[in-house]
Amino acid sequence: MIEHVIKNGNYEGCTAGFEAARIVIAGAGFDGTSSYRAGSRFAPIALRSETILAQENYSPYFRRDLADAAIHDLGDVDIAFGNKEETLSRIEAVSRYIIGNGKIPFFIGGEHLITLPAIKPL
Repeated sequence: MIEHVIKNGNYEGCTAGFEAARIVIAGAGFDGTSSYRAGSRFAPIALRSETILAQENYSPYFRRDLADAAIHDLGDVDIAFGNKEETLSRIEAVSRYIIGNGKIPFFIGGEHLITLPAIKPL
């Protein structure tokens, strides 16, 4: 298993095992360099809460069930509050782990800066 990941439940319908998954979700709740309004660090856990409340996996628009998409929720990157460099390093390590296992990473932030370490391994 990868270091620096905290399991915080699953997004509703994203319950495939890591090995079986094609897409892997990871939360990266970092907003340490936000200049206007902080708070996006709470997005990963807030989105999980909302999907659990909705309890709806089927999309009539796409005519597909989310549970059939083989998505794994890895958990959240353990953010090193007050240490931007360490946080970015941890996000990159998680992204490298996901990509290294032939999976597609899907990060839920956090601020825009999380994009850099998430795509760096690509």
